[in-house]
Amino acid sequence: MTMIGIDPHKATHTAVAVDRDEQVIGEFTLEASGCQVRQFTDWADRFTKREWAVESANGLGYLIARQLVAAGETVFDVPPVLVARVRVLGSGKSQKNDPNDARSIAIAALRSDRLATVRPDDHVTVLRLLVKRHRDMARLRNKHCSPVGQPVSFAGVWLERGENTIDPNQECPSRFHRQRERHCHDDDWDRSTQGIPHGGRCRQR
Repeated sequence: MTMIGIDPHKATHTAVAVDRDEQVIGEFTLEASGCQVRQFTDWADRFTKREWAVESANGLGYLIARQLVAAGETVFDVPPVLVARVRVLGSGKSQKNDPNDARSIAIAALRSDRLATVRPDDHVTVLRLLVKRHRDMARLRNKHCSPVGQPVSFAGVWLERGENTIDPNQECPSRFHRQRERHCHDDDWDRSTQGIPHGGRCRQR
């Protein structure tokens, strides 16, 4: 059985394959891209029975770990603390480099039986990511549309109008329109407190 350890980074990923005797039988480094999983699987085709180990599969290695799982591979999540222990005990010093880290990840997964297996994300996790993306877009637009020091929640206004999407290219309301809407809201509030029925047009100030 072959264990392949992956040391993930933002720009590159390094993979090292070890056998049961902890001997390195393969090493591969690639640039992070949209076809990184296909490149990894093409390189690992020579290892018939293989498993993968990714350092911090819920952190920096989140994407590559889920992509391997989606491709039908078995992937383990290796904590960074365990990797550091293997590196120190194996070499006598904590020397960090990508091939050494990937080898330590593979050995840690090979000798440990308490590692968590990476599972594909369920629908709840996917929806949570989409909601977070939508909220971040609304906050970014709000930041650009609002005057300095006076944040205005335009996302709430759009949702009240039935618009569930935000167009980043839509023109932001001018300061005059915002002040006029604020005056209209104040006039409606004065009418409600004085018993005056709504429906009349608000006067411009």
